[in-house]
Amino acid sequence: MTALRILGMLWCLPAAIPLWISYILPAWALGLLRLDGWAGWGVARFRVVEKTGWHYGLWLKWSGLALPFAIILNDESKLTEIHEMEHITQWLFLGPLFQPAYGLLLLIYGYDANPLEVSARSRAAEK
Repeated sequence: MTALRILGMLWCLPAAIPLWISYILPAWALGLLRLDGWAGWGVARFRVVEKTGWHYGLWLKWSGLALPFAIILNDESKLTEIHEMEHITQWLFLGPLFQPAYGLLLLIYGYDANPLEVSARSRAAEK
């Protein structure tokens, strides 16, 4: 592990703690997510388990989601995992600024042209 990665992880903590407390841990405890190992050093891989109900309704249009120290996958595609791991790299760089930056870029460019999404799609296409 590099010093930059450690600094990135520390930089993410202000965003990670509330996201883990408000979503990841409760969803895991309720059986809506299953821990499926590690996607990389310090990055837990979760899978959406419940395929019915209100929680799954939130996931109908999403294949995956990256949050600090976790990716949540709704399909079995390795490309989705690679895409989400690129977002983890973005999280490590932007830290708590990731969400506001993502939202601002979404407003300016839309989803398809959002530079953070373009980068993640490019990374997945390289593999």
